[in-house]
Amino acid sequence: MKNSKMKKSLSLILSLIMILSTLSVLTVTSFAETTSDGIVYDASGGTTVVTGYTGTKTSVTIPSQLGGKTVTAINSFVSDKITSVTLPDTITSIGDGAFDGCSKLKTVKLNQGLQTIGGYAFRGTIIESISIPKSVTALASNTDYTSYVNRSAFGGATNLKDVVFENGITAIPANALIYCDSIESVTLPDSVKNINYNAFKGCNSLTEIKLPKNLQTIGEAAFNSCSLITEVTMPDALTNIYDGAFDGCSKLKTVKLNQGLQTIGGYAFRGTIIESISIPKSVTALASNTDYTSYVNRSAFGGATNLKDVVFENGITAIPANALIYCDSIESVTLPDSVKNINYNAFKGCNSLTEIKLPKNLQTIGEAAFNSCSLITEVTMPDALTNIYDGAFDGCSKLKTVKLNQGLQTIGGYAFRGTII
Repeated sequence: MKNSKMKKSLSLILSLIMILSTLSVLTVTSFAETTSDGIVYDASGGTTVVTGYTGTKTSVTIPSQLGGKTVTAINSFVSDKITSVTLPDTITSIGDGAFDGCSKLKTVKLNQGLQTIGGYAFRGTIIESISIPKSVTALASNTDYTSYVNRSAFGGATNLKDVVFENGITAIPANALIYCDSIESVTLPDSVKNINYNAFKGCNSLTEIKLPKNLQTIGEAAFNSCSLITEVTMPDALTNIYDGAFDGCSKLKTVKLNQGLQTIGGYAFRGTIIESISIPKSVTALASNTDYTSYVNRSAFGGATNLKDVVFENGITAIPANALIYCDSIESVTLPDSVKNINYNAFKGCNSLTEIKLPKNLQTIGEAAFNSCSLITEVTMPDALTNIYDGAFDGCSKLKTVKLNQGLQTIGGYAFRGTII
């Protein structure tokens, strides 16, 4: 009898749980409504969100009003039937994977006013070209989902060849077209001032890039591994090229740097095939000072193993710290007489450098400036030189002849250790 009562009680409890679960599901889904055309939407909030499509039409125009409210977002619109979609001007966001798997979707007209498009939003579609409105500020998910984080809205859209950013856009978003390896052409309007990190990383079908004339910054790894680009001309407005910006551009041979450029980050041109480079007088930094394992104290040209000749243009007054540190393929460096200071580690580890002519107005040679330049055999100090800092020529194992100047005041510790003077 007791067991029977317990069984009845358990049965009653289980029934209640099932009823509550059903009510919970009904509560969650009860806001979904469907138009006669099969557009599923949720108008329970302040605006309407499109959540699905069950229709049969192949060409769909999403209305600006549903359920008596303005349509502002598309969270999902997956269908194996649609071939084209036109968005109303009211849409501000397209969610992660919203059109993911729409295998027949070829034409998408994005609206002015659209601000964000989530990761893999158009993966698996057959879109061949797209125009990005000037209002867009994000083209990838930043949320911590394994399948979406740092993935472009157009990642996996393997038919996509041409991307046009519309005039008026001022910044190319981070991760905008990261790993979109089918893209062959990108158009950037002159309104663009900033290209953010990873924007075109891994676009290894992109054959050329014309940088806009008003561009000021190229972000970290912005063109990393764009392996078909062969040349780049920096516009006059450019002031900063960040760490790894062109790292892995394995066919990049010609780079023209601009007057006005101030900083070039670590490994900015690693893995390129640049053979010679001219450094503008405006440059004040040629290496990263940020504490990243792969970039800190690394020259912009570190790992550019074809680089032989470096010319610092007349007018530059200081060779930056870590300027060519460990650039062990460089055979020739030209320093103009305008140079007054060579900062620490500037040419450290340049062990293919066979000679160095110091400029006549040079006043200081920084710590470890020529450390381990193992092929230099002689150095003549200019009359203006006053200070040689610690370890300046430490490890220059073939350095036999050094001519010190009148006017020299200090020579630091181990300045000539490991030489054969």
